[in-house]
Amino acid sequence: MTHIFAKFWRRFRQLPQVLRISSYLLLSYAAYALLLGGITPLILQSQMPKVLSEHLGREVQIAHISINPFLLRARVEDLQVMTPDQQGSVVTIGHTELMFSFWRSLLHLTPTIDHLWITQPSLNLVRFKTDAGQVRFNISDIVERLASQATTTSQPPSVADEAGETTIAAFRSEDIHLSQGQIHFSDQVSGAQLSYHGLDIRLQQFDTQASMARLESEPSHSSTSDQSSASPLPPNRYQLQITGADQGQVQLRGQVQLLPLKVSGELSVQSVTLAPFWPFVADLIPARLTDGVIDFHTRYDLQETRNRLAYTSRQGQLTLQQLVFQASRKPHLKLSRLTLSDIVLDSPAQTLDIGQLKLSGLWADGQLNAQGLDLQHLFTPIHNAGAPTSQPSPTPPENQSPAPSSWLVRLHQLWMTGTDLNLKEQQLTSGVYWRIHNLSLSTGEIDSRLSQPIDYQLAFDLASDPHHPPEEVKGHFIAQGIVAPQSLSIQSDIELQRLDLSQFQPYLQPYLNLQLSHGEFSTQGHVQVAPATSGVRYQGTAALNQLMVKDSRNRQPLLKWEAMSIDAIAFEQAAHQLTIHEITLDKPYAKILIDPNRNTNIDHLVTGPQSGEPSETTTTVKSDARTQSKSPSPFQLEIGAIKIRHGSAFFADQSLTPNFATGIESLNGTISRLSSDPENKAQVHLTGKIDQYAPVSIDGEINPLSTPPYLDLAVNFNRVELTSVNPYSGTYAGYYIDKGQLSLGLQYQLEQNQLVGKNHIVIDQLQLGKASHSEQALNLPLKLAIALLQDRHGVIDLGLDISGDLDNPSFSFGSIIMTALTNMIAKAVTAPFSLLAGLVGSDDELNMVQFEPGLATLSTAEQERLKTLATALTDRPKLSVSAKGHVSLTQDSQAIKTMKLKQQLQRQSGVVPLPADLSASRFPESGPLVEALNELFSTELQKQPDAERQMIIQQLQGENPDVDPEPVTVTTRLHIAMYNQLLNAQAVSNDELGYLAQRRVNAVKAFLVNEAGLPPERIFLLDSKTELNDREPQVKLILSAD
Repeated sequence: MTHIFAKFWRRFRQLPQVLRISSYLLLSYAAYALLLGGITPLILQSQMPKVLSEHLGREVQIAHISINPFLLRARVEDLQVMTPDQQGSVVTIGHTELMFSFWRSLLHLTPTIDHLWITQPSLNLVRFKTDAGQVRFNISDIVERLASQATTTSQPPSVADEAGETTIAAFRSEDIHLSQGQIHFSDQVSGAQLSYHGLDIRLQQFDTQASMARLESEPSHSSTSDQSSASPLPPNRYQLQITGADQGQVQLRGQVQLLPLKVSGELSVQSVTLAPFWPFVADLIPARLTDGVIDFHTRYDLQETRNRLAYTSRQGQLTLQQLVFQASRKPHLKLSRLTLSDIVLDSPAQTLDIGQLKLSGLWADGQLNAQGLDLQHLFTPIHNAGAPTSQPSPTPPENQSPAPSSWLVRLHQLWMTGTDLNLKEQQLTSGVYWRIHNLSLSTGEIDSRLSQPIDYQLAFDLASDPHHPPEEVKGHFIAQGIVAPQSLSIQSDIELQRLDLSQFQPYLQPYLNLQLSHGEFSTQGHVQVAPATSGVRYQGTAALNQLMVKDSRNRQPLLKWEAMSIDAIAFEQAAHQLTIHEITLDKPYAKILIDPNRNTNIDHLVTGPQSGEPSETTTTVKSDARTQSKSPSPFQLEIGAIKIRHGSAFFADQSLTPNFATGIESLNGTISRLSSDPENKAQVHLTGKIDQYAPVSIDGEINPLSTPPYLDLAVNFNRVELTSVNPYSGTYAGYYIDKGQLSLGLQYQLEQNQLVGKNHIVIDQLQLGKASHSEQALNLPLKLAIALLQDRHGVIDLGLDISGDLDNPSFSFGSIIMTALTNMIAKAVTAPFSLLAGLVGSDDELNMVQFEPGLATLSTAEQERLKTLATALTDRPKLSVSAKGHVSLTQDSQAIKTMKLKQQLQRQSGVVPLPADLSASRFPESGPLVEALNELFSTELQKQPDAERQMIIQQLQGENPDVDPEPVTVTTRLHIAMYNQLLNAQAVSNDELGYLAQRRVNAVKAFLVNEAGLPPERIFLLDSKTELNDREPQVKLILSAD
């Protein structure tokens, strides 16, 4: 064998030099091909899995490695990085091909590769939680191992150019392409499963030394790849594309410069479903995203300047579609479409501009109860209880540079349409479904500093229903104006159209026994809100139409009207002032009912504690009232006029038998200049009709808004039929009314809470009917009172004055009127003659006629008294007089005795007439009367005058023994003694006294009939003989009704 090689070598050396050199070259090339193409792949396939396994800490498998030494192309087939349990692979690369460009490297003196192709790469990523509670990935150990190796490996020194600036190593590549990639991510912590295919990453015409300015002008390098040279690509062009299981795509393409770093390109996200990503953030809020698609597109630029990274984006557009958030398997929030357009971001300027934010089809369904609003809970971030409490940031050192200024975000236009907000309110009621729908909102520019006023337009429909979500519209609101966020001020034109007030009934029900059946409120005006200065100001108009308020207990109308318009409203909160030009009420109606238990339909309108049980609310209100009373500027209210047109009212009392009912109709008039100013008095002029025929008018001045209130009103009722009040007369007066009309004039004044009233009552042709025998009737002789008060024309004309103190807790308007009327009737029937005397302007007592003792003749004075009585009785034709004679046992008996004695003296003496002054002390000393006295003394008393004389002389001597009695004195004393003894001896019987009493009443009637002209049938003589009334020598008169 050695001989053969030696012979071959000799021959080879004999060859020409050219052949020998060629042979050397061919042999070297063959060796190179064998080494690189045959031996090296075998070594790499044998050793590379071991080396990679050692570096990665995982088993690495490679199916085949090949190298083409002629094309300088290497291929790796089916590379796998196994899982720790070697039951599967974490990373798989189906095909890798690297082709080195020798000649370009030589030409440009720069390492250049023709292409690097990675085909069918696959990554199976798993996130899990360890037994210790740590969250890790199935490649965490690989990353940590590589990181530790990187820290132990010495870093080469930075390469600097002549100017001292850092440079990057030169490298070029025609095409770096990762295609047909797949990523599978399984999150065992959140339960998320993500799968992406079609991963495509490509970097073309890459040059580490290229700059963006040169890239734009330099033509692309020729390529040995399959790219067409007819349309060359720009250098350093990159692109990325990935497709998810939902066929959503993410695309990234642009250009890059490495030193200094500069990247430009565009990002596009198309139809990416958001729900698969939600498990990653599901623990942030309780709500769960179940549906939604995102689209995003923007052009961006990223550049490194002065060791800072600056980035900008433009032409951005973000779209979210079909968003659905659920909780407890029920949707709570839906959004058809959200679009952010014309997004421009500039990090050097720290600005973010959004051309337009457009929301369409927003739908929300919430519930408000004692725990609050569930939407607020569902979308409030959940705070981890185990997280450490945040500590206050330490104060920065004085030499530390100030924090960079905050970003400025500008939204140039906001547009919201088709919004539908639903809320079930259970905080104040048992359940009311509210709905704000057809909501549209648009604004002008809004910035994050809130430094500029914001123009806005707002409109929505409002509705509610206590049983189910409402469908029909029950109110429409429109607003347009300007908001200044920093000062919290607003200037806006607003309009509220036909707001149905009946939907607020569930909120009134706990506090009022009212049923707000219907009512439409509208208002239009301009509102200004300036909390720092003037507060709230409003100017506009309002209307409340088709109002119907019912009593919840009786289910009957309590208050209603057809229309109420309020013109020229001016409200100023800071000035505590409300001014209204005019309020017009069309067809107002009110109804007051008294039920059989004597409760009115307004007694229990307010629900709450009993009147005797003061509540905490009452105490609070009183406290507030005291606080407000100290306010230096009380609220001022001014209303130019209140006009009432075609008003009516109804009153019914069901506690009476029969029931009573009446009404006021055709009520028209005006209350003008109503004000809370105490100096201002509102003028009142109202007219109407009772039961369609009896006119009623109200005129005067009021100020119910002042403190205390003021009143000066005249109320007149004309020709009201009294038969309509039969239930009242039968119940409280004891009689029904057959006939009569009432005209009533009321004049009331209220000042400083002191009420003074003058009532003028005229009752015409009053006729009482049958008695009702009511147990509630007043115990008054009503017929007598009517006879006393009713004149000869059948008219009762009364003046009734009342007064009262409104500060008195027991004050009752009806009570003081009833008390005054009852007192007047009681006074009339208890002192009827005083009333009659008053009719004729006399002060005499007309209820008695005085007589001289023993006489039955009328004196001149008594005749005048009877004439006065007759005049009064002539004006009271329903009255009759009863007369009863009286005697005085003492005075009348003495007078009769005197008359009897004088008659005996006259018969015995024959002296006619007797002296007028004849008496015991004035008896003559001698003459026929003395003889008659002596005779009567002897015959009547069986005594002797001489013996009586001796007794008197003895008495006088005993009184004065030293002086003899004068004969004249003795005679005078004798006559007195005999006269008195004869007088006392006269007998007066009861018949004589009764006869005297009867003669006296006869004299009274005779005078009234014959002299005063009264009909005899109106005068009745009572028995004066049977029962002697030994009081005074007089005739007592008694009035009675026919």
